[in-house]
Amino acid sequence: MKCHYKLYNTDETVVEYQSELATVYGSYVNFKNKRYMIISANTTIEGDWLISGEEVVLGSVSQTFRNRFKKFLKNNDVETDTDAMSEETATSIFIKFFEKDFHIERNVSGKHFTGKRQNIDLVLIPKDTTELMNKNLVFGIEMKNPFLDRSKGRKNSDIMAQCLDYAQSDFEKYPDMIVLVCPIPPRYEREKVLLNFISRYNVGYVAFTERKLSFNLAELIIWSSDYGFGSLLKNSLMKQKIGNRAYKVK
Repeated sequence: MKCHYKLYNTDETVVEYQSELATVYGSYVNFKNKRYMIISANTTIEGDWLISGEEVVLGSVSQTFRNRFKKFLKNNDVETDTDAMSEETATSIFIKFFEKDFHIERNVSGKHFTGKRQNIDLVLIPKDTTELMNKNLVFGIEMKNPFLDRSKGRKNSDIMAQCLDYAQSDFEKYPDMIVLVCPIPPRYEREKVLLNFISRYNVGYVAFTERKLSFNLAELIIWSSDYGFGSLLKNSLMKQKIGNRAYKVK
């Protein structure tokens, strides 16, 4: 019986492939002089593919995202077993980068406008507020495991909705908070409409290149591990707005 596979290449080309040999997901095969990773399979001619076409593309994006994160860790001399990474391990890694510029408080409690209690993983308080227009501005971080497979169970959209809930919650001693998901789920990195929408609620994300971290609101970098705070935070109080949310200088 032949095994039927769907494969993807680094250019995100998806192809179909058949073999007499069973091979596990994540393995690589050579096909038409290119190296591909197996992303789905079945073992019957009439059977359905194990994951949908949309998830095949998402799987390709996710793998690219994971490879970039591995390079980020390697370039910053972080040694860890990424195959067994937990959310707590990921949190510890990111904290090492945050603590240079921020005081950090963990598991901060707040209250949603519906009355439900909320707990956000981290609150980052800037150590130096000299350049900030709003000296009370903090960053609430919702941590996620960058290596967690979300093809089953909890969806990425739930995570973004969770951050919007935090943005509409009162964290008492931190009234001026920008909420960031860390890191952004890979499928949303290029979703400009979504990122612009959530930015109007002061919700953004932590992004990374192969060497550095940044805090982003939509396409604007508001802090980076290389250069510190961006011009938006230097020229805006970043107060949440109702109705017209255009950022204004003072």
